[in-house]
Amino acid sequence: MISVLDIRKRGIKAIQEELKDKSIGIIGYRGKKKYVILDIDEYERLREAELEVAYNQAMQDYEKGKFEVLQSDEDIEKHIESL
Repeated sequence: MISVLDIRKRGIKAIQEELKDKSIGIIGYRGKKKYVILDIDEYERLREAELEVAYNQAMQDYEKGKFEVLQSDEDIEKHIESL
């Protein structure tokens, strides 16, 4: 875990050292884990997995008939507002 104070003192070098041998690091604030830092490859892998889960959920909903067909712009606007 890297501290906020260390980041203030050493900047990006502190982050680079935290991620030297791993793709995920933790930033601590006042002794508690506060933030996660990722290298870009790990971020993209996690984002891709997140999108795949969302796609699979949408396909399951579609197969179960859990969807609406919106015909007009007004219907679409109402749906967006409800979200």
